[in-house]
Amino acid sequence: MWTKTIRVQPPYDFDLVVERLALDPLHVINREERTVKVPLYIEGKPVVLTLKAEGSTDDPLFTISGKTEYIEQGMTRLKKVFHFHQPL
Repeated sequence: MWTKTIRVQPPYDFDLVVERLALDPLHVINREERTVKVPLYIEGKPVVLTLKAEGSTDDPLFTISGKTEYIEQGMTRLKKVFHFHQPL
């Protein structure tokens, strides 16, 4: 299993994102642990990545982990899914 930690530009309200994602039954959300399991297909193979929020809205810090060799592809996809390139 690999783990990567990233910081994103504040503000980023993860709890607001979780509320939106809770409507999608494909995501496994644990609000208490502030984690989301995200199913993806990368190069035709099923992959599940876990995103854990460890920071705050004003200092957003995330840990991403998974059991796949597609680390960079998975990171790129999660950044797009969670819009880490823009403040939320």
